[in-house]
Amino acid sequence: MAAAARLRFEDSFWGANDRGLDVLMSRLRAGKHITEEVQVLFKERAAIEEEYGKRLTKLAKTFNTREEGGTLRESLDSVRTELENSARAHLDVANEIRTQLEKPAAEFLAAQSAVRKNHSSVVERHLKAKAQLTQAVIKSKDRYERSCNEVEQLMANKPGLPAKDMEKMKIRLEKAQNQSRQLDLDYMTNVEKLQDAHRRWEEDFRTALQECQKLEEERIDQTRSYLWTFANMVSGVCVADDEACERVRASLEKCNVDSDIQSFIETSATGSEIPAPLRYVNFYTQTSERPLHVGSAINVTSNRFSSDRPQSITELPAFNSNTSNPAIAKSSSSPAFGLTSSSSSSPSSPPTAPKDVVAPNATSPGSPGQTGGSLGGGGGAAASFGRQGFNLFKGIRRGSAATNNTTSTSATGARDSFTPGGGAGGGKFGRGPAASYLSDAPTTSVMSVTDTAASASEFEGTDLYFEYDPYDFKEDAPILFQVRALYDYKAQAPEELSLARGQVVPVLATHDDGWWEGLATEDKRKRKGLFPSNFVEQVK
Repeated sequence: MAAAARLRFEDSFWGANDRGLDVLMSRLRAGKHITEEVQVLFKERAAIEEEYGKRLTKLAKTFNTREEGGTLRESLDSVRTELENSARAHLDVANEIRTQLEKPAAEFLAAQSAVRKNHSSVVERHLKAKAQLTQAVIKSKDRYERSCNEVEQLMANKPGLPAKDMEKMKIRLEKAQNQSRQLDLDYMTNVEKLQDAHRRWEEDFRTALQECQKLEEERIDQTRSYLWTFANMVSGVCVADDEACERVRASLEKCNVDSDIQSFIETSATGSEIPAPLRYVNFYTQTSERPLHVGSAINVTSNRFSSDRPQSITELPAFNSNTSNPAIAKSSSSPAFGLTSSSSSSPSSPPTAPKDVVAPNATSPGSPGQTGGSLGGGGGAAASFGRQGFNLFKGIRRGSAATNNTTSTSATGARDSFTPGGGAGGGKFGRGPAASYLSDAPTTSVMSVTDTAASASEFEGTDLYFEYDPYDFKEDAPILFQVRALYDYKAQAPEELSLARGQVVPVLATHDDGWWEGLATEDKRKRKGLFPSNFVEQVK
């Protein structure tokens, strides 16, 4: 069976209306776009390989193995070395792609574009001339045929015409015949010109077809060669990476865990004796035993305070009821940790709001005659002692059975009974009637620290070391409502919240003593705490 004849461009792109040229030019433009895509592929891959190589180089420089030792150190060094080798391999292949593929592809594309444009311009110029001559031939033929038809009409015999008319007809006939001969000559001349232009167009178009086939053959062959070289380059760097990994695996096979452990122990051992832990030493007793009640704790430590500590409870910071700013009340002659209370002392719990805030009513916090301090919700010196008591005892544990809200008066002063779980009149921790351990008696009296020991029996059997943990709350705790701070407020004790004007605070609980418990964020941590209710307004 005979082999099929090999098709060629010069025999396949003719036809009517010169459609072959459009089809061929469309193919050449598509080939140009494909070559451009291949060139972009080489360019981008080279950039990727270069970036990868640079990052591998940076990784190898920052891969620090100095802290390791033994056989594992050798394996880690091998990893760093192979990273450097792989980085160089990728940088080399990036350079090869640029010099051997990207640049030649760009030059090849430019050369092909020049040849294609040259042949395309020549063929299009001949095609335009051929089209113009074709129109000229068509027009000259039409004029020649009309002239011939006129001559035939004039030559037709028309009997009965006068002699004068016959003479005129003869003159018109001669004139039409001369014009017809001239149009016939023009028609023949245009046809000859068209045939000559067609011959030139055919020769140039055949040459263009041959060159275009050659361009396409070269483009396909060159693109295949470029891609083959590209595949070899990428394969080579992959083989280099695989060989590097194999060398790393061979190094890891030499790594011995027991050898490295024994080597570390031999060079870095610090001893085999286990140190004893620190034991508990109570601040007040200087032993491992804790004091049984408040009085004993104060008696044990009353002589341990240095001269720079406050000599009177009233020296501690408190709020003056006549101003919205914190004030320091001074007493120069009070005994250490003594309490001076008078009917004229100003309530301090909660602090008084600025003048434009409506003053609390008769049952509002800090009213005269109401019991409780900073820990108990009362006012004046008792409030100051409440804050000092918090610092000294870390708070009073609530939850013990409530006792009768009775007041006993002695020569040294008046004192309320401590009721941790009581009702109205309670303080920050007691939240109950007379929830304080010092009185707010209306008469001037002094109660020393040693006097509190007389009532120590009231606290026996109770754990007095309770710390208010502001971070001990449930995330899903119910919110009663929200309030907005009208004024700035600086916390006076660890259990209190500081407020900033305009700050919105969710309220967890309200109390009759005027101190409300809410949530706020301090040092990027959410916490709960107490704040004065007359410094805020409810958010509608």
